[in-house]
Amino acid sequence: IDGLKVYNRLMTAQTNGQKATLEDISLSVDQVDVINRQIFPLMERMIDGIEQSIALDIPFLLTERTERVADLKDIMQRSDVTVA
Repeated sequence: IDGLKVYNRLMTAQTNGQKATLEDISLSVDQVDVINRQIFPLMERMIDGIEQSIALDIPFLLTERTERVADLKDIMQRSDVTVA
């Protein structure tokens, strides 16, 4: 009987630890959604900043740099590309 009490106590502690871990994971998933909503506007502002830098900079490889910014804008529109 003492062995069962020890076993039950250990299993209870393990279950409580798993519940705490599950709550942490759930909170992390919720935070990922918030970050995803915030990252897109940030990325758009950054791309706009790059575009302005190119416009104000010397015309070094202007066409190539402009095309790369256009490619970045296209990527932002695609649904198959993740934030990562």
